[in-house]
Amino acid sequence: MFAAELASTGQLRPEHTADTAADVLWPAMDVRSHDWLVRRRGRPPERFQRWYVDTVAAALLDPPATGTSVETR
Repeated sequence: MFAAELASTGQLRPEHTADTAADVLWPAMDVRSHDWLVRRRGRPPERFQRWYVDTVAAALLDPPATGTSVETR
């Protein structure tokens, strides 16, 4: 499970466990989010992907050190 993998990295915010991470990921991964933003609102798929990564990272991960991004940690 993705939430358990995130928890095993040690990068989750201290208030999160694998279970609470799953609670955040579940609605974010709902296909209706993609349908609404991409198909109905006309957002490019790349913009949806960036929104998803940024939103989930902000909700679950400790903030990166200044001058780094989530992708390089």
